[in-house]
Amino acid sequence: MALGPSIIEIIEGAKKKKTCPERNCIHQRGLGGTNQTSGGYYKRMHDYFNEHKPEGSNRSQIAIQHRWALIQKAMNKFCGHKEAIDRLNESGKNEQDRKKHMKMSVQQKKKENAIREESEAHLISAESSIMSVDIEKVPLYLKNYYPGMQRQIMERRGFISPSNNED
Repeated sequence: MALGPSIIEIIEGAKKKKTCPERNCIHQRGLGGTNQTSGGYYKRMHDYFNEHKPEGSNRSQIAIQHRWALIQKAMNKFCGHKEAIDRLNESGKNEQDRKKHMKMSVQQKKKENAIREESEAHLISAESSIMSVDIEKVPLYLKNYYPGMQRQIMERRGFISPSNNED
């Protein structure tokens, strides 16, 4: 579910404009210094937002700080992907080819994450079933199996330290 334009679309839009007038204006107001507190920086950014905000928009200084952190995280992720593609330095590839490769790389990572999350969900479901077994009600031949499996699950999840079974 997309919440807006992709990072690539945002970057491309900024490249086409060649400059960001709001950013330049903010920096002209003194937001670009290195010896300032983060509170002062976000206060000035909040003041600028209040002066130029869209009709009906209202954000607190904390909300702007959180939003900026999300933007910064997305940009860092984008730059990491771009640098990885640029490091490949494949001959014969132009900027358009690198963009295509980066887009495919991001899609592949999303697929891998979805598979990893699905696998983890299946594992948790199986572990839950094993952990909820009432040992007193299982057949005699399973009385040693379930406590051993439960111990392994507890060790894997970090609830208990691994035991040394070399008696």
